[in-house]
Amino acid sequence: MTRDMDLIRRLLLYLEGRQEPAGVEAKDIAIGGYDWPVVQYHLNLLSQAGFLNGEVVRSKSTPARIIKVIPFDLTWKGHEFIATVRDEEIWGQTKRAASQLGASSIDILSGLAKAYINSKAKAVLGSPIDI
Repeated sequence: MTRDMDLIRRLLLYLEGRQEPAGVEAKDIAIGGYDWPVVQYHLNLLSQAGFLNGEVVRSKSTPARIIKVIPFDLTWKGHEFIATVRDEEIWGQTKRAASQLGASSIDILSGLAKAYINSKAKAVLGSPIDI
């Protein structure tokens, strides 16, 4: 399965904005156009990357196999990433630039988003900000 950065962003936005108690099952997370196994796979990626805190449920017969991740909340790293890509315009520009570069890692996306934020800050403030 390939990593879907739009889903990563949508999951982070969903988890940041949800009002229900921590520990919601992935199958209860409604992200339009994505089925449970795809959502679960991406929650696992977010957990591995340190973007969310959650309970990792492993197979009893094969402990290395992760059955599901029950997300609790975002980590500081998760909040920081979503803060850089929250704006739709910034996200669109970031994805276009990443596509032109042929690279879309979290670090590259975050760096590109920060560069676009910095250029907007320069236009508004007259000078770039140090981010």
